[in-house]
Amino acid sequence: MQLQVKCNCIVVFDFDGVIVEKENESIVRTKTVRLLKSYTTMGCKVTILSGRRSSDRRKVLNTLWDYGVHPRELFKVILRPPAEHVAEKIELEWKAKQLASLTSSRRNLQVCELHEDNIEVLEWASRNIPEACLVLHQQGEVLVVYKRTRNCIIQETGIDTYGGRYYLEERHTA
Repeated sequence: MQLQVKCNCIVVFDFDGVIVEKENESIVRTKTVRLLKSYTTMGCKVTILSGRRSSDRRKVLNTLWDYGVHPRELFKVILRPPAEHVAEKIELEWKAKQLASLTSSRRNLQVCELHEDNIEVLEWASRNIPEACLVLHQQGEVLVVYKRTRNCIIQETGIDTYGGRYYLEERHTA
């Protein structure tokens, strides 16, 4: 399938719970990786924003590489400094700070979509990045559009929607 939409914005993906299963990181959500690849094909500035320590950078990049995403295709990979604590509240504060820096006024880019499994991060983004489309990732590669905006480009990737939920499905072309 040829994607016709061009994208000139930032699409942010969390890693754990979005690209890999949170409980078992050896299980890669291959359909989500294909979604990520479709965004790079469209020209989006795909960014990985993860609460993982920066010492895991090679592991994150190798996982993506194993599934066909070359590090050069990514706009940024932002991982937590090793000294930072892991607690949920700290992760929320850290991610909020990183998202705010991505959308600072000195940049000519905006975050058009945020893919996250943490509802608190999405709630923060809903208040602080009002133009961003927010996508909640759940187990089984079920995506729920938590907040739809005019910047939602997920529907341009060929993903079917049922009852407000996007299910990543295999596409077969004849």
